Amino acid sequence: MRPGRLPLPAALRAALPGWRLTLAGSLAWAAAMALSAWIGLAMRQWALPVHRETVIAVFFCGGLAAFVPALWLAGTLRHWFGFAASQRFASNFIALSVLTIGLTAFIHSQIFRHYFSQWHEPPGSKIWILQTVFTTAAAIYHFLVMGLTLFLPVGMPALLAASLWAARRER
Repeated sequence: MRPGRLPLPAALRAALPGWRLTLAGSLAWAAAMALSAWIGLAMRQWALPVHRETVIAVFFCGGLAAFVPALWLAGTLRHWFGFAASQRFASNFIALSVLTIGLTAFIHSQIFRHYFSQWHEPPGSKIWILQTVFTTAAAIYHFLVMGLTLFLPVGMPALLAASLWAARRER
């Protein structure tokens, strides 16, 4: 085994972030994603305040849910493979971006599915399963087409900064 590499169980344990980082980092990342959505909506001159607040809340929750698993995943890979600095940056960048987008899309899909479930068949039926699967898939597609751009105003610089910070923190 190369120096700097740990077996997978030890890498999983070593990658767990502390509670201060979990709390402060999650809130900061969630706030950055909410700010990004707010600025993106303002740039589009979004007129409906009720829906604007809902969209911002979805982005906040997606960022909140994604930060710790992303750090844990990137840290596990770092400890398991013994990453160099550039590899740490890349793993943090990919994990944080994929999990933030994925979990935000998932939250959006559940809200979307909940709204359309009033027209679905009773739960447990074969048609209900198909309706749920395709409604969720349509919601994720809808988010990727319409919502992904809301990450760009603040999200991309925040992603670069957070990835660089996390890569330096892991030395």
